Amino acid sequence: MRTILLSSLFFFLVACAKKEPNTANNSKDTSPSALSASALQSAYQKYRNQRTDTMPAYQVQEAGKLYPVDQAPRDTAFFVLREQLREAVQQRNIFPVMEALHPEVKVSFGSEHGPEGFIEIWGLQSEEQTAQSNLWTALGRVLDGGGVFQDGGKTFIAPYVFATWPGSEDAFDRAAITGAGVRVRSQPNLQSRIITSLSYDIVEFVQRTDQQLTIDGETHSWMKIKIPDGQEGFVWGKYVASPIGYRAGFERQPDGQWLMTFFLAGD
Repeated sequence: MRTILLSSLFFFLVACAKKEPNTANNSKDTSPSALSASALQSAYQKYRNQRTDTMPAYQVQEAGKLYPVDQAPRDTAFFVLREQLREAVQQRNIFPVMEALHPEVKVSFGSEHGPEGFIEIWGLQSEEQTAQSNLWTALGRVLDGGGVFQDGGKTFIAPYVFATWPGSEDAFDRAAITGAGVRVRSQPNLQSRIITSLSYDIVEFVQRTDQQLTIDGETHSWMKIKIPDGQEGFVWGKYVASPIGYRAGFERQPDGQWLMTFFLAGD
């Protein structure tokens, strides 16, 4: 298993090992690169069977729309890694995430880079800070957002909104509706009038509001948008994605292992 020498996580790692010695010292490496071919295939099938929210492997092309696409299942090892990372996000388990980082992973457009920069930016210096980090929301949304292979299958870029954003659309003032039949309301609340419903439309992004809504444990801000006919309305933030929001890139290494090479937002 790849060793990550991170001074800022030293005491955190030691504390976890002391609390759970059996887990820390005796657990098997279940990363895709450590699995046999049969075990990898079994893990792949298990994760495929668990998914109930799959996206199509091919993206429908239509002007003014950005339809979902997820090509991850085309590569067994990558798909298993991504699903393991999705589980880690749900459990807020930092160890599989750190193991998946490339030694030179890009985490900002500044000087921060590598696992050390990742820890600093996301505030992962202690167990408590890690549990409360905004990393889990941002990374979870990226991993849930589909994506496509590039460079002949050597890299995978997620989410699909970033990876397949049309060059004809301004990435700074436009956004994608990421669901079908998404309701646009006259005010940022569920009691207001429904103006229209949108399905995977590219819309003009106006602003993020201060009003938030929690549904099934998920909290998102209401987003003000302008629809194609010029009307302005509000959409719950879960279904609005910016092409310059958080995105991730993964690259297959010479030994076949997949590692995250960037995780950042902005431009």
